Amino acid sequence: MFHRFEVSISGERFDMFNRDVIECARALWGDAEHTPYLCFTPARHYADADQTLRLYHDMDTGEWWWATQKMLEERRPGATVMPLIISSDKTQLTQFRNKTAYPVYLTIGNLPKEIRRKPSHRGQILLAYLPASRLMHITNKAARRRTLTNVFHACLSEILKPLRRAGVDGIQMTSATYTGECPICECPHDELGTYPCTSAFRDVDEVLDALNLFGTADYNHACDAAGIKPIQHPFWEHLPYVDIFQSITPDVLHQLHQGVIKHLLAWVTDIVGDDEVDARVKRLPPNHSIHNFHKGIASLSRVTGAEHKQMSRFMLGLLIDVPLPRADSSELISATKALLDFLYMSQYSVHSETTLKALEGSLADFHAKKDVFIRLGARGNFLIPKLHMLTHYVRAIKLYGTTDNYNTETTERLHIDFAKEAYRATNRKDEFPQMTKWLERREKVLQHADYVQWRLHQ
Repeated sequence: MFHRFEVSISGERFDMFNRDVIECARALWGDAEHTPYLCFTPARHYADADQTLRLYHDMDTGEWWWATQKMLEERRPGATVMPLIISSDKTQLTQFRNKTAYPVYLTIGNLPKEIRRKPSHRGQILLAYLPASRLMHITNKAARRRTLTNVFHACLSEILKPLRRAGVDGIQMTSATYTGECPICECPHDELGTYPCTSAFRDVDEVLDALNLFGTADYNHACDAAGIKPIQHPFWEHLPYVDIFQSITPDVLHQLHQGVIKHLLAWVTDIVGDDEVDARVKRLPPNHSIHNFHKGIASLSRVTGAEHKQMSRFMLGLLIDVPLPRADSSELISATKALLDFLYMSQYSVHSETTLKALEGSLADFHAKKDVFIRLGARGNFLIPKLHMLTHYVRAIKLYGTTDNYNTETTERLHIDFAKEAYRATNRKDEFPQMTKWLERREKVLQHADYVQWRLHQ
């Protein structure tokens, strides 16, 4: 059941609608349709009989689950790990009335990624609607950003509060970037383009020590030294077994398709020229594997991730026979190919030590040849946070499994089911109480339909 929660920040009141995170996790765990697929223990998979070539795919094959399970066994023997995967993103509800929603979704790592990715399996559940106000009445931009940040953390703290005790004591279950810094490591902004990265990973204990100084004269200085904003109470502050810096996982959609590939396409277009790029794109023969951009791509605006994905398929062909000095032409093609190799290998559904070495090797190849973009005038430097994030992909895959476990393309699709369809069922006035009620009723109808089908087959 959804509850209305009122957040008060700096005298302003904001409404949030949320459900009990424990009950939502119970619903996912206890869904009879999920019973055959639930993972209860960590696993190690190998590609050979001698167990020398390890594979990484679902979350239970990652090292984080093994480490957490070992820690739990020392405190509560027989305990089972339930990784909670939480995602949020604003979405437009209308084209013209500027109505937005800010859904928060929940799923569990015990479900295989194939189940979580398919909305028809209901492996994701709507946890809350955060306040979507942009606070335009606050004219000072810095004050507006601080207020929005405090609202976000206050809401998430309330939503995740039940996990504080549950994470320590356990619960019974029945199963049927303004400065452009790296959020994971301490790499300075002016070293984001260096490879390999030698910076240490961020220390969550140092951050918690800084937060404990709240109310003292040293608080702001300590937060600045720890590399965090002076937030009063971050939502993750009291959550057990949580390292917020390690929780920031690779995002293929926004970091690669809408990030690095977007940059690469701009560099290629700058080198080849708008007219020549469009001419080459228009000459592509019709086929079933690549979208044909009949008007070219240079003049496109608001390009989607799906469109960048299509452009990646023919980007290398745009560089063939470009009139450049031989050395530059060879390095340009090699650098572009290396980044495209990284794009496709990073999306493997199963990884081994061999493929992870190849993934790291493709990134090394790009960095070895990337200066060609500077020589050709397409780029002045490579201080790009999203490009730097690629250095953490291999580690993240080893910790949490392959990238399709936490790719935001899945939750982008959920906007249709949990926000847009719910909004269309309202009368467009005071919509969120109606949306939450409609969603509750739909879930109960679907659960009853599953029960009827189960009884019919008994």
